[in-house]
Amino acid sequence: MKAVVLEGFGGVENFSLQEVQDPTIKDNEILVKVKACSFNPADYQIRKGGPEANAVDSMILGRDLSGIVVKVGEAVNDFKAGDEVMAYSSIMGSNGSNAEYIALPANIVGKKPANLSFEQSAAIPVVGLTALQTIYQCALKPSQSIFLTGGSGGVGTFFIQLARHYGIKNIITTYGSRESYDHLLKIGVKPEQMVNYRQDSLAEEILKKNEGELYDVCIDYVGGRISETAAEVLKIGGTFADITFLGTQTSRTTIFNKSATLQNIAIYANALSNDEDLRARFGRDLDLLSELFQNGSLEPTPIVEVGNFSVEAVQKGHTLLENNAAKGKLVMSFP
Repeated sequence: MKAVVLEGFGGVENFSLQEVQDPTIKDNEILVKVKACSFNPADYQIRKGGPEANAVDSMILGRDLSGIVVKVGEAVNDFKAGDEVMAYSSIMGSNGSNAEYIALPANIVGKKPANLSFEQSAAIPVVGLTALQTIYQCALKPSQSIFLTGGSGGVGTFFIQLARHYGIKNIITTYGSRESYDHLLKIGVKPEQMVNYRQDSLAEEILKKNEGELYDVCIDYVGGRISETAAEVLKIGGTFADITFLGTQTSRTTIFNKSATLQNIAIYANALSNDEDLRARFGRDLDLLSELFQNGSLEPTPIVEVGNFSVEAVQKGHTLLENNAAKGKLVMSFP
């Protein structure tokens, strides 16, 4: 098969198109022909030798994918050849998703939503699973007040819609442009639930949205300086969720001084585990997301196609993400 291979940690010039051996499947695995894959910040962080790079077994990168099952192992009963699927491969696959084929444990794979394209489906796994993990790990309740940074981003968009599915509606979130504002309206956020973060009195405005009270839970999907604001508006003994690990030392100090519970949301931790039930949660959660898309509870993530499978498309995806220039979930197609 053909694959885009990273020849060494560093810049995008280290990618090359190579002919590599087709993956073989174990009894509990399925072989998937990749039809689309999407890009995540973890991809360029791994490329540069970041923390998750230590766990990488294959220099074929890529975590999100959708595709068609072409072969199943002898112990697999839930899939058959021809099934359309989606998956978050992490380190659990034979290789990453920047390749024509991938072997995956069947229990981490979900059915592709029938009403979405392969490209739209490839944009789901990482952001959808991360949003669900936030809800699970923080044990969120409908009665809690929640402040969310980055509600119009990929994970934020999923979180708001999934929270609504679980009856969690008392959410205030940020926006910074008309485009973000309109997107939040589209997914059901009311104007009174939004705060423009481009203002000097941001913390004051956020508190006004909660009748002057500090928040039970603050969820930071952005990092940087706004993490300090999120920590500032959190109540003593509250819960702070972080998925970026980009919060400042000031925000971490504030969280500590408030005796708050810090929840680091890292879905790849489950992938690193040898606990099969933890890993199987990926498949169950992807099936849940598929069902919610098919019944209209979730809106598709806006996508931007960077091109067909090639070194150039992979390089473009990495560069746009690294420069924070993506205006939607970046997707590469496999014609």
